[in-house]
Amino acid sequence: MSWGALFNRATEFEVTEPAIAKERGDVTRRTGGQAETGDAERQTTQETESPTTESEHGEGVRVVADTGVLAGDLLLGNASRAVLDEVRGHHWVVLVASDELLAVTREIIAALTTTTLADDWHEQIRRERVSVSHPPGDHPALASAYRGNARHLVTTNEELTATGMNLSVQSHMELSIRPPDAFQTLFEPESLYEGLFEEAYPGPDRDPRA
Repeated sequence: MSWGALFNRATEFEVTEPAIAKERGDVTRRTGGQAETGDAERQTTQETESPTTESEHGEGVRVVADTGVLAGDLLLGNASRAVLDEVRGHHWVVLVASDELLAVTREIIAALTTTTLADDWHEQIRRERVSVSHPPGDHPALASAYRGNARHLVTTNEELTATGMNLSVQSHMELSIRPPDAFQTLFEPESLYEGLFEEAYPGPDRDPRA
């Protein structure tokens, strides 16, 4: 299975961003709700597993995408896909996600498409993400960012991108929280690479559809 093949299969379904947002809310209610975002304050122990996408230069840039962005990447092909194409296209940019974050996204995809597509998506992304663990009930995206030492959280949740939430989170961790279009505009792989590795940026080095 490849990302290109998954994207082609997803075109069979007419899914909208509001539908993803509604299903995200439905999944949250069915699973008893997520912890308040303020619970990020008590997430103090980092428990990362050995990443499968480790860069030869080091860990590089770590990014978390929330459920709306992960589902949008597969089902919409909009700014969410552009964001994750940056991750897939650079071996030194890695996606951090807990099992809980992927499980919620899988439920959203299954509800809007088919269980088969959701399972195939889940299998593909599990092979590529950096896995982190966090206590049950923690907000999956925020907890993944904290436990995975990520510097970027890309989200379609307006509560997370609100100025007050950004300021609250900044007092506990160095994390930039942006919607997909803002991340895409501000993310500059050339300057990031040269700043991290002190050598010329070689350009994207992986096929984002592989």
